[in-house]
Amino acid sequence: MTLPSNKLLITIALLFSSLSAQAYKVKDITGQKILIELENEKLFVGDIIISIDKTPNGPEIAGSAKVLQVREKLAVAVISDGKFIIGKKVARKAAEKSAVEIAAENAKAQKTKQAAVRADPEYAEDEEIYETSEQRRARLKSSDEDNIVFRRDMLKVSLIGSFTNDNISAKQSDDTLPFAVEETVPMSGTGSGIGLAFDYPSQWGVTFRTVFLSEKLSVAGTSTNANMCNGKTSRTCIVNVTYTSAGAHLRFDYNISRFTFWAAGGAVFKNPTSRETTALRQADLKLSNALVASAGLDFSFNNRFFMPIAAEYHYSLNQSESVPIIGHNAFFVGFGAKF
Repeated sequence: MTLPSNKLLITIALLFSSLSAQAYKVKDITGQKILIELENEKLFVGDIIISIDKTPNGPEIAGSAKVLQVREKLAVAVISDGKFIIGKKVARKAAEKSAVEIAAENAKAQKTKQAAVRADPEYAEDEEIYETSEQRRARLKSSDEDNIVFRRDMLKVSLIGSFTNDNISAKQSDDTLPFAVEETVPMSGTGSGIGLAFDYPSQWGVTFRTVFLSEKLSVAGTSTNANMCNGKTSRTCIVNVTYTSAGAHLRFDYNISRFTFWAAGGAVFKNPTSRETTALRQADLKLSNALVASAGLDFSFNNRFFMPIAAEYHYSLNQSESVPIIGHNAFFVGFGAKF
């Protein structure tokens, strides 16, 4: 319902008079829950957080949320209505209770705390949370589970192993005179590698991903017409190359509970460190590069360790008339930590 302008101004003025002086910032949003950065201020369980938008008609409440948990410099709240924006300042709405009501509640809480201390020596000493030790352990366990959902702002470092499928075709010819017989020999094989992946989250909703690998490419094929490989002395064509590679990607994440599903695109540069071939010239085995499309998921064991799984497709930029096909697909699995 739209209020007349004079009533709207009066309503907003009364609203601001009930807001506390503290300011907080929305750090992350997952579903109906928001993660709030306290910025050296305090929040308590049950507090109401509101977001205010500036409109042509004046300030308006954009959303409200109720605080569920408070831990160190972070708080978790569930959205009651409206919307919140990551990075935007929000405010705490002061309690709408009289001084007499607040004093009575404090006295009752103090009596409850004293009774619990007598009944349970491990009773929590937190001034804001009165609970038994069993309740405290259950709350902390629940908080750890919630943190898995919210902690998307941490650097991820993964040790990964790769398993590859490679396809290369190379044009070959024999010694037939006066016209040599030409054939494009297909070669295929599998390889493996090991490396490190670094995922840097950003405030723009994308993750910057870099990957450093040492991989071995090993393919073989057989010509059907004559001896065309290894200086025209054999029908067996092989290419064995060890690469060190560096890749850079933009990654887009979608989070569901413990799972982070993602898709990425980027480029990779490969430098051969050792090479053996009977099908290609040594000059063909040089620095190569490719465009990369990848997808995967990260499964979080807890808020520190996770398991990454991914698949990549490479589109080579080094294909030529003599090497018309260069195909490379990779599957990755590993173990990672968040920092």
